[in-house]
Formats: sequence, C-alpha cells, structure tokens
Amino acid sequence: MSELFNNLDLLSVGIAIVGTVILGFVVLFNNRKSVTGFSFLLFCLITSGWGVVNYLNYQIDKPEIAFWFVRLTVFLAVWQAYAIFQLFYVFPQEQKVFPRLYRFFLLPWVSFVSLLTLTPLVFSGISQVSSDNKILSITNGPAIPLFGLTAIGLVISSLFVLIKKIKRAEGLARTQLLFVLVGIVLMFALIIVFNFLLPAFFNNPYLIPLGATFTLPFLLLTSYAILAHRFLNVRMMA
Repeated sequence: MSELFNNLDLLSVGIAIVGTVILGFVVLFNNRKSVTGFSFLLFCLITSGWGVVNYLNYQIDKPEIAFWFVRLTVFLAVWQAYAIFQLFYVFPQEQKVFPRLYRFFLLPWVSFVSLLTLTPLVFSGISQVSSDNKILSITNGPAIPLFGLTAIGLVISSLFVLIKKIKRAEGLARTQLLFVLVGIVLMFALIIVFNFLLPAFFNNPYLIPLGATFTLPFLLLTSYAILAHRFLNVRMMA
C-alpha cells in the first residue's frame, strides 16, 4: 500500500511539474518579446523547480542531504514569491521599464534573503530525525522572520497589484483577471495549509511532498483563460 501511494505521489507531482513547464513555454512562444510572457515562464520554471526540490527533501533518507534540499526549498520559495509579484506587476504589458527602486532595491533584497536561506541564519540545524532517517523537525535561525516577511510580503503585494488591476479592468479583461486571481488564491491557500499549518500545528507533514500539485488550481484556471479567452494574447490552438 505504501509503495502504491509513493507511485501515485510521484505521478501526480510529475504531471503537475511537466504541465507547468509546458504552459509556461506555450505562453512565451506565442509572443517571445512580451515581458508578461517571460515573467509567466519565469514563474512556471521556478515553481517547477520548487516542486521537484520539495518532493525530494521528503524522499531522501540521509538527513544531511535532505537538510540541504529543505534549504533549497525555501530558497526557491523566495524566488517563487518574487516571480509571482513580477508577473502581476508587468501584466498585461508587452514592454515594461522597471523603476530604479525595483532594480536597485527589490531585486538585490530578494537575492540577499534567498542567499540567507542557504545559511544557518534561517535553518540552523536538524532537531529531530525519525526511525527511517527522515527529518521530522528543524531548528530555526534568527533570520527566519526575515525570510517569512519577505516571501509573504511579496505574495500579499502581488495580490494587491492584481486586485487593483481587476478594479480598473472591464469586460473580458476583468473576467480573465478574475480567473487568475481565483487560481492564485487557491494555490497559495493549499500551500499554506498543507506545507505550513498542518506540519507546524498538527504534526502532519505527509502531504508536503505533494506541494507541486497545489499549483494545479492556478495552472488549470490560467490554462482555461488562455485557451478559452485568448488570455495574454495567445491565439486559439487546434
């Protein structure tokens, strides 16, 4: 039974990752000069990498190696939050001139915080290991609030930007934006519940490896917007 669950686990994560990458390239190839298309691909690639690393850190039975995969997971989580912010910041423009504050503060700050996640300042060590050599708990470092504030702040800011654009949009454009809003809210809600709340407060980490599948609401709703409403100026494909 355990082997069957592992196979289904791997299959579901694999499908989600492959689907995310394909969707990212489909959007970009329909308009290779679009900053929105590039930002969407960036988000898809980072999210796929995060899904792979998140899955592997719960499959490896060598705590020292698995611990580095945990660090890589939060490293990519910072960039995932940045990518979704950039996507909604530039959407739906084809060209965008980024202000100095964006280029000389936000991007260096995200780079700095992401590098901190690879040091003991965010995760200082392993505090508990199971009988089958799986990491059960990790000791947080003094910079963990910095990581949390940066990642959560970027996500909240991206939602604020998207909602602001929804209020200004009309007709079909408003409908398209609403599809993406619902998808992104569902995605991050699933990630927060199953990757944070259940493990942290209910000692239930069993669904954490399925993190990549939690992107499916965003993937499916955005796909519907693309195929049914020519979202991001993508033509209907036979």
